[in-house]
Amino acid sequence: MPLKSKKAFTMLELIFILVILGILAAVAIPKISASREDAKLVALKSDINTLKSSFPAFFLSQGQGTFNTAITLSPSNWDIGDYKISTKLNNNATPCISARLLNDENGTQATTPQSVKFLEISTPIVANQKGDLCEKLVFELHLTTNTPLIIPLLSSSIVF
Repeated sequence: MPLKSKKAFTMLELIFILVILGILAAVAIPKISASREDAKLVALKSDINTLKSSFPAFFLSQGQGTFNTAITLSPSNWDIGDYKISTKLNNNATPCISARLLNDENGTQATTPQSVKFLEISTPIVANQKGDLCEKLVFELHLTTNTPLIIPLLSSSIVF
């Protein structure tokens, strides 16, 4: 009596398929993870560049304001207050980048919309092109540790 042949995969074929899927997963998962980090880096870099360019333009036209009235940033990336914002990186320990509204160049934080004269962007992080997300962001923005970037916001604050 002849044996009926069943059409199915052998155990060896199934093992080869699992090995191939494992290799593909080992290659693809780090690439997907890197893509998410790159997207967040681009979003944060765009936010900082907006702060550096659009924010002064708002103040030149309005003459006063706070972070909440002048600009819209993603609450998932930023801790936002009226006169101070900071990134939500570094496990919420030390903010990667902070921005404050000042009423003078000596670092006195503004307390009213009318007292705002300068925008200060600073970081305590050392820039590193190959580092984590925060270090890469600091590197790409050309920020230096403990040397804040101070931008005049009103025409009376600009010194020629």
